[in-house]
Formats: sequence, structure tokens, C-alpha cells
Amino acid sequence: MSVNNEVMEHENGAGGEKPSIIGIFTSPLVQLERIKQNPKVLVPLLIFMAIGLVSSLLVAFGLNMTDLATPEELAMMPEGFEVFVRMTVVMGGIFTILLVPLISAAVQLLIAKLAAKDVTFKQLFSMNLYKLN
Repeated sequence: MSVNNEVMEHENGAGGEKPSIIGIFTSPLVQLERIKQNPKVLVPLLIFMAIGLVSSLLVAFGLNMTDLATPEELAMMPEGFEVFVRMTVVMGGIFTILLVPLISAAVQLLIAKLAAKDVTFKQLFSMNLYKLN
């Protein structure tokens, strides 16, 4: 029976192989099984953060300050106000990008523990990162 399971895992591609971000679209069940067997966090997290950083920068530099305040109010603001607002948008975007998969994995872990399922936080966090990419 053990040999049969190993053969099936090898045929399905779940036997210790690394999960693939592109594979999530082409064969999601195989990729989720790979994530369960070998959860990877660093590479998808870096990809996710890079995409989030680029989008936050686009939002920050596409921001029109006259939409936030009238020209009279802007004239009364300190010199570095515009830089402060743009940096706040970028930092807020980065922290939000990190918090979404963390909170999602924590909620899923709570639900899994209530359902008495054997799953780790790393598996759930990895799954959420692959799902979001």
C-alpha cells in the first residue's frame, strides 16, 4: 500500500516537489497538495511584496495633492507635507499587503482548529500567498 501511495504521489507531482505560482492556474489541486507537503513562504512573499510596492508607488506618485486639500490649505502646510503623504501611502500599502495574508491565515487556522483539522500556520500562510499571487 505504501509503494502504491508513493507511485500515485509521484504521478500527481505532489511528492516533495516545490509548488509553482504558474501551476496554481494550470493545475490547482496538484499545487495545493505540493503546498501541503512542502510549504514555501519566502519567494511568493517577495513576489507579492514587489507587486504591492510597485502598485503603492503608482498610487503615491499618481496622487494629486489638490484632491486632498484646497490650494489655500496646501499653502499653509509645512514644506515636507507632500513627501510625508506619499511615503505614508507607500508604507501603508506595504503593511496592508503583509497583513492581508497574515490575518487570513490566522482566521483560517482558527477555523481549522475548531474543526479539529491537522494543518499548520505555515501551510495556510503559504496557500494564501500563492492564492493572492
